[in-house]
Amino acid sequence: MNIIERHNTTKPLFIFLSLQAVHWPFSVPKKYIHKNNHFKKPTRGIYAGMVTCMDEAICNITQALKNNGMWDNTVFILSTDNGGPLKDYKDPEFLKSTNTKSVSSNWPLRGGKGSFWEGGIRGAAFVHSPLLMPHVRGTESRELMGMVDWLPTIAGYLGKGNIVNLTLDGYNIWPAISQGDKSPRQELLHYVVRGDKKVYGALRFGDWKLLQPPPGGNLNFHVKHSLHVPPPEMNITLK
Repeated sequence: MNIIERHNTTKPLFIFLSLQAVHWPFSVPKKYIHKNNHFKKPTRGIYAGMVTCMDEAICNITQALKNNGMWDNTVFILSTDNGGPLKDYKDPEFLKSTNTKSVSSNWPLRGGKGSFWEGGIRGAAFVHSPLLMPHVRGTESRELMGMVDWLPTIAGYLGKGNIVNLTLDGYNIWPAISQGDKSPRQELLHYVVRGDKKVYGALRFGDWKLLQPPPGGNLNFHVKHSLHVPPPEMNITLK
């Protein structure tokens, strides 16, 4: 906020803020838990309290932009990097003390953080700006996009990012965001190289996804074979 308040508004400003409020270790000041005491499971209340704390921080930032006369010339992007965790793997005492394993829910998607199911890797994002055309404001885009697309997308919007001579894995998705066009991305690779030098991940192409074991995430390292899972609406059984 101090950066915003001290900024010379005649010059451009780029801010990247990685909030850690909704992350392990799961703890938050009690005032935020009290605002979410309607949850029956204590773990859900704590996690929701962390989201409330994050919301407050975002509100403070947007208000600072408005107070400094910058909001009407701002493109505000909020994006997650993964789905919510289904349990706190790193803190067994946390689970024991609350007598529940449920931390968050990604319903109707399967799985959560640490898995390559859609509940673990499909995230939500939004772009807000008074600079957006009226016909796209309040609309929802279902076009495919990965985290690596943000750099060429933001640079493409600004029109001043010299990325022509750079080899990038990302695509400029701004036309899909600002005009409702189709995304140029057709495939998306998710992978993790573990300490044992084995590669676990998923490759999506169109509506299909190839899973490299373990598809279930942190608790399913016993799976030994790659699984190709078809979209459920196709009603296909692979043998």
